[in-house]
Amino acid sequence: AKALFKSPKHPYTRGLLAALPASATAPKTLLTAMPGQVPSIDAMPPGCRFANRCAYADDRCQQLPPIERDSAGGEVACHHWRRLND
Repeated sequence: AKALFKSPKHPYTRGLLAALPASATAPKTLLTAMPGQVPSIDAMPPGCRFANRCAYADDRCQQLPPIERDSAGGEVACHHWRRLND
């Protein structure tokens, strides 16, 4: 868990962590939200399920599901995780 919070590898995880309020966040402050819509469970896209909400998505993400890969601190399923974490 420490590795996930210290160095999130996947864009979705980064988005979730960015949405957390800081302890110094003033009441009624708007939190960061991820853009787009979550796909319907009965209409999942053919590629990455997060592609329509990801700033790094490209044609490959839209068409091919990412393969889960080992990374330092866990596993990640993203076509671009190495480039995003260099």
